[in-house]
Amino acid sequence: SDHIWRNALFRLLVEQPWPATVEGSPGELPLTYYFGFWLPAALVGKVGGMALGWAALLAWTAVGIGIFVFLVLSLVKRWSVWPVAVFAVFGGMDLVEKALWGTADSFSQPYSVEFIDRWPLYAFTSFGDQLTTVFNQSIPAWILTALVLLQRNGRAAIALCALGLLESPLPMVGLAVIAGVLMLTGPIGAPAEGAPKGWGRLRVALTDAISPQNLAIGAACLAVFGPFFASSLNHNGLALQLPQTGTDFARLALFYVFEFGVIFALVGKGLRGSALWWTALGTMLVLPLLRLGAYNDLAMRAVIPAQVVICLLVCWTLARIERPWRSPRAAALIVVIALGAGSTLHGVYWYGLFDIRAVEKLAKDGDWSQARSDLMAKPDLWGKGVFESRYWPQYFGDPDSLFYRHLARTPSSLHSNSAHLGNKADLP
Repeated sequence: SDHIWRNALFRLLVEQPWPATVEGSPGELPLTYYFGFWLPAALVGKVGGMALGWAALLAWTAVGIGIFVFLVLSLVKRWSVWPVAVFAVFGGMDLVEKALWGTADSFSQPYSVEFIDRWPLYAFTSFGDQLTTVFNQSIPAWILTALVLLQRNGRAAIALCALGLLESPLPMVGLAVIAGVLMLTGPIGAPAEGAPKGWGRLRVALTDAISPQNLAIGAACLAVFGPFFASSLNHNGLALQLPQTGTDFARLALFYVFEFGVIFALVGKGLRGSALWWTALGTMLVLPLLRLGAYNDLAMRAVIPAQVVICLLVCWTLARIERPWRSPRAAALIVVIALGAGSTLHGVYWYGLFDIRAVEKLAKDGDWSQARSDLMAKPDLWGKGVFESRYWPQYFGDPDSLFYRHLARTPSSLHSNSAHLGNKADLP
């Protein structure tokens, strides 16, 4: 379960000195992961104990969601409940896919009901699933995307993307594309009359790119986080994931149509065909064809900023319709949003309640101590347990890397363990 792993990681950050290390069969290795979201709450836990750390994590998450809600309402310019409701249930029409392809349980076939928002070979996750499984990446990505969209110029765009590297490195790839396009085309809502065009617009973009805040924050973050992630033992490189058979092409086409194609087509005039519209659409078309990571994390996470954009385009479309009860476009959007809500609500049920119910079942069997341990984090999960997974290299760094040799404060025993790793190219 994602909850058990993430809770175990949080406990590790609270109980161990930073940078946290784990002792296992390969030796002592440093945790090299995008754990930035947990650090403030983990610091509270270090000072006040584990219980206070859990409370701080809950409060920190709630504050993040509250900030995003405020930013969404600022962008939509409607201080109402309905834009928040649209974001809360927004997702692809995965129920249609289930009706067409049935169920299975592998990454090369249609997914079982547990993974309702993952299509054959492809996967975008709804906002509900993001919040219940990868809140540590999604909440920072949502906030930073909204902040980039609110900028009146590009003088802080690169800085905002850089600030998200420790929390959400893959979503920042998608956000960098959106930020770059906005720098080249001008901010949202800027009047077209009198705006620089052609070389003039390019000159403005270049001037904004080298602003003091972009240069200082961008360079500082890259100088630290670049070597940090470069030290990772994960060698799953970027690869093309192209359809191989006629069935694969059909599934990809249906994924394009039902996951986001219909919703893009229903965006209102003036918004449909805009630079922001094309950027989000292009991102969603390209990412399923690329693969990075054991579970194709690149497609699932780098798409998050584009998902925020298309959801905002839907909200702007609905806000412009004066009499939505008489509008076929509004009716169609409401139907599509309702179908997409199935994915979100299923994610909240499965990941938000299923794990707790499993723990409750253990409690009913009389072993409450084991049940509570499973929910709050198995003690050995980030010890010997993590190395039982063949994907363990994606969580750890090379003790002999530039970062751990020269930038991080690490125990001397850590560097003596590098020899235990053998040929790093042979790691899984």
